Formats: sequence, structure tokens, C-alpha cells
Amino acid sequence: MNKELEEILQNYRTLFRKQIERIIVLIMEEEKEYLALNLPIDLNLQENLDITKRGEGKETAIEFSQDRNRYEHKVRANVSQEIEEYLKSRPKNLFFNKKDQNADNCVNELFHIISIITHEMRHAYQNELTKIRKDLVNVDALLWLKEQLAVTQDLISQNEKLMFREQDACKYMYRRALEYIEKYTNIKSSNTEVYNNIVSQVEEQERIISPIEEIMWITPEGEKRAVDYLNKIFAERANTIPEEIFKDSILRYEYNMDRTKKNLKQLLQDKKIMIDNLNKMDPNYANQIMQINNLYETIITRDINLQEKKVVPPAKEVVEKAPEKIEEKQQEPEKEIKKEKKVLIRESHEKDYFDYESGKNIKEIKEIFERKSGKYYIDTEIISKEKNYSFHSVMHVSNIETGKAEEAEYSRDNLENETYIYKIDNQIEQKIIKSNNEIIIENYKDGNIVATYKYDNSGKAIVPMENINQLPANFIENTFRKLIPYN
Repeated sequence: MNKELEEILQNYRTLFRKQIERIIVLIMEEEKEYLALNLPIDLNLQENLDITKRGEGKETAIEFSQDRNRYEHKVRANVSQEIEEYLKSRPKNLFFNKKDQNADNCVNELFHIISIITHEMRHAYQNELTKIRKDLVNVDALLWLKEQLAVTQDLISQNEKLMFREQDACKYMYRRALEYIEKYTNIKSSNTEVYNNIVSQVEEQERIISPIEEIMWITPEGEKRAVDYLNKIFAERANTIPEEIFKDSILRYEYNMDRTKKNLKQLLQDKKIMIDNLNKMDPNYANQIMQINNLYETIITRDINLQEKKVVPPAKEVVEKAPEKIEEKQQEPEKEIKKEKKVLIRESHEKDYFDYESGKNIKEIKEIFERKSGKYYIDTEIISKEKNYSFHSVMHVSNIETGKAEEAEYSRDNLENETYIYKIDNQIEQKIIKSNNEIIIENYKDGNIVATYKYDNSGKAIVPMENINQLPANFIENTFRKLIPYN
């Protein structure tokens, strides 16, 4: 929380021009930190642009400053019209009655001022990811860079608002501006009508923005899916792009040094190398796995040529040869879950081997499920020896609907002790442990335990959860399995 920004915006009904300009600077600074930008910012609030183009500024770019002897983000924003509109809409009498609902109308103009700044700062973020950074922290940056290198001005003029960079900045700006209004003003509680009007504007703008895979461009060849057309023209112009860009930029994830596109086998090999080189002791190991999987899955799914060559083996049961107890649970998912979890793509890869040193049979299963809400990556290991077996499975979910990273882990040892842990964004939400002849269920919020329930080994309640006096058979295992979209 920026104390200076909070103090100024608490008086959002009675701001003067200098205070608004200070708000802009403070928001720019907060955005720099929020977006993890490395380069310094040079802000230019342009006042002489055509005011009929409300909210538009010249291109925000990375430039070298001779005076400061450094590269920096030149952030250019035309907010003069919005500032004038705000000043006009302020209460005429600065000693207005606090209950006067019309006194809050000016916050709408303040919202537009903030959204322009967040829009331009998002362009600064795009520029840094495509021109400065070599790590691919946002897979969409590949589209942004190819768009910068291959798209002509004629194509831009035909599809200006549908360019990938512009769509991303528009999607970001309104939601982020709303967050500032909610965080630094009391408008949400003091005037629900004005607040709801702003929320409606945000939702309407988000409805206009299409998912990347659905964006269509007007091209000399007619209307084409933007992702496919960009891949086509980039391939045609690749030889005109300096070799150093392929070598030193994020393009190296998708292209070879000779400017040719990597094939499916190369991409999967690269993914394996990246995962193998991770430090398994790193607390962020699970998230890193998910990010790498998401990176390469996105590269593959955004290239129709790779999709045509991709062979998806038939789905296999996860525990095809596992003990009967586990098989039963796979065959009995609830009907509602079957209906809701319609699988679009499924891959399954299994490896069976015998460990001669320990005398154990080991089965490793790697699965990928894709449904409309996101992608699921599941790694399972089953170890059996004579009649004893242990089971360990970890699932990572890239949830498109919520934008959050989910992780679920289930394990069972040969003594029938069980553990289930569910996390969102690497923070525990629920933990269930069966050991020492009891079952303990812990629910978490913000990393802290908020409720604890206990059952004996047979599932009979000691401290019941929501009046559930008897847990169903295989409760812990099924809690994990019902998350997996087998159907």
C-alpha cells in the first residue's frame, strides 16, 4: 500500500491538476514494481495530441537517453482531456455534503486517467519482455515479438485494435485500474451506483476482447485467424530478420538459429531438458514445472502445422495394473463430474520396470488432460512388492478460468497411511492425513489453519465436519481423484 497515493486518493472528489499528475507518477511507480520492470521510466504526459482520440498516446517504447546515458522506457500518455473532464465534474462547492451522491461522479474520470497509465505501462512490460529479457516469463511475448518483427503498417491499420499487443494492454488496463479504485478509495462502500457503473465498463470491455485463438485479422488474403496468419508471414520474412535476434531473444524457444521453426520432437526435447535441469529442492519447483509445461503446450497448440503432425496415443487407465481398490474408484466418478469435466485432449505415457536391488515393480505414468477450463499435468508412481504397494500422484492445473495455479498431491504408503494436500498459487488450502489410527482434516485460509476435523480409522467422527458423522470408504483417495477429468 502506497501511503502517499492513499492519502491523495482519499480526497478523490476534490483533486487539483498537480495532485492528479502526482497520482499518475505514483501509479507509474507502483506499476513498475508490480510488473517487475528493470529499466527506469521516463514519463511524458502529452497535452498537444488530437483530443478527439480520447486516451490515445504515441507509442510507448524503449529508447536510449543521451542525457542519462542509459536505456529507459519512454512512456507517453495523453491524459489532458481526462484531467479536464475530471476538473469539470468535481463538486462545484468544495464544502459539499458528503451524502451528495453526485459528488462521486468525478471518480469515473479518475478511473479513465488511471486506465490510460496502466495501458501504457503494460506496453512497457511487453517491450521489456520482447527486447530486453531473455527468459520467457509470459508465453504471449512470442506473439508480441513476432508481431513487432513481421507485421506491416498496412496490416496494423486494418486491424489496429486487434493486434495482440493492443488486445493484451486493453485486457489489462481496465481491470487493473479498477483495482486501484478499490484499493485506494472508498467508492465501493460509499456509492455503489458509481462503483457498479465502473465495474460494468470493465466487464463490457472484457467481453469485447477475444481469446487469442479466436482473434481474426483482415488480410490481403481475406479474413484469417490471427495466430495462423502471423506464423505464416513470420516464416516468409524470417530470413530478413537479423540472426542475433533469433540467438539472443525469446525466439530461441520456438526457432532454431538458422531461423527455421522447431519441429514437435525438438520442442518436446527442449521441454525435457528444461525440466531435468530444475532444482527439485527449490520451493517453486512445482510451479516451474507447470510453467514449462504451459509454455511448450501453448507453443504447440498455437501452430496448426505442429497440431497436424501431433499424434495423441489412446487414453489409458491411470492405474491399469494397480490393485483393484484403486481401479474401482476410477470407474465410479460421479455423474455430475463426468458431465462437467469434458476432456478435449488427453495424452498418457507409461513406463514399467523392475528394480532388481529392491525387488520392487515400479510403474510411472505421465498424463496431460486439456479441457476448456485449463490443462492438467499428472505424474503418478506406483511401487509394488508382493502384496504391498505404495502410490504417489501429483497433479498441476493451469486454470484458465481463475488464472491461478492449482496443485493436488495424494500419497499412500504400504502401511496404508495416506496424505492429501491441495494448494492454490503454492498456498495450502486443505490437508488430510490418515495415520496413527485417525484421520485429520485441516482447512486453510491465507496460509493459516481455520478449521480442524477428526475421525477415527474407520471414518467415524470425533470432531465432525459439517455434521458428517461417517466418512465414505476411501474418502481421502476419492477427494484427490474427483479433481481429475478422466471423462
